[in-house]
Amino acid sequence: MKKSSRLLHNSTAQRRSRLRQAFIKNARARRQARQEVFFIQEQSHS
Repeated sequence: MKKSSRLLHNSTAQRRSRLRQAFIKNARARRQARQEVFFIQEQSHS
């Protein structure tokens, strides 16, 4: 029983870390896109 609970905890922790990594990657990509849009707007103004 102890072993199974530890396995369950491991799987949930892995899933949580994977979700966090995906969220970080998504946020980083979104920030990159926002910077590119800002750069394009700056270029069009000048």
